[in-house]
Amino acid sequence: MALINCPECSKSISDQSTSCPSCGFPTARTVPSPLQQVEDNNSRASSRQRQKNSGCSGAIIFLLLIIVAISYWLVNSYDNYTEKARQYSEEPSETHEEPLQVENSLFDSELTQIPMLLSGSSEDGRYFVISHFTSYELEHIEYVRRGNESDSYGQMQINCEKHEIRKSSSESFKGLPSAELGDWHTPTPDWTDQDIINFICKKQSVPKQPQLNTERNAVEEPVSTSETFVSIPMSDSFENGRYFLTSQTTENGIENIEYIREGNDNTSYAKMQIKCLDNEIRKYSADNSNALQSADMGDWYTPTPDWTDQDIVNFICK
Repeated sequence: MALINCPECSKSISDQSTSCPSCGFPTARTVPSPLQQVEDNNSRASSRQRQKNSGCSGAIIFLLLIIVAISYWLVNSYDNYTEKARQYSEEPSETHEEPLQVENSLFDSELTQIPMLLSGSSEDGRYFVISHFTSYELEHIEYVRRGNESDSYGQMQINCEKHEIRKSSSESFKGLPSAELGDWHTPTPDWTDQDIINFICKKQSVPKQPQLNTERNAVEEPVSTSETFVSIPMSDSFENGRYFLTSQTTENGIENIEYIREGNDNTSYAKMQIKCLDNEIRKYSADNSNALQSADMGDWYTPTPDWTDQDIVNFICK
């Protein structure tokens, strides 16, 4: 160990000491050399540059992720747009086919036939009720007339009490909702409108039983059965217009009816019980209505197809 003079206070100090004990001046061992200072500066600069480069790389990666996410969203949005555009372009053809399917399926199930008794045999069997409801004491119906080459459609409002109608017609079923009904008017007698009124308004009225004359123990027949009771349409033209429903009740799923058949020379009476689900009946016929009250109905059986009993079942069970 050697003694050296302090550069600051000139006192003798050990060459191993880091500072002067008298003035505290650092010795030459603690002062870095210029070369060491340059190396230290370069090291610190390199460290800062590495940190800066690392930050730039993270920013670039984050920016790339954002670009990828935006690109995915744009591609997905475009696919959704093209799919909706394709569906929209196909909608007109689908909506055009729907009414045609409705019209073609009108007769897939049996509709209620409107008997044409006044307008002539050429119109009978052509008119059918599509829909029927009552609102504000008015009957609202839609019907179809089946022609030899094409069908026509109509809607009608009926005021049964005032015997007035208003209606519109269309060549297609889809044209009925937008059709103008027009003004109220009285239908022309002995024509199809009057037949429709007779059929609809009689179905809404409560059937009246013939009044008994207890003094003579006989039935006072109505002046005109066709004006008093509901006509039952018959598939046989000879029998059509002869059968009339006089009463109907439902009990335990069984339809109980009484009806009249007007013949050329006499009138016959009958009552019938109908199981619509099983297409079975039992009935009793008599020459006067008094005999129906105590009649034995007999056994259940299936009616003969294409005859009056089956026509009655079809009319009631519909």
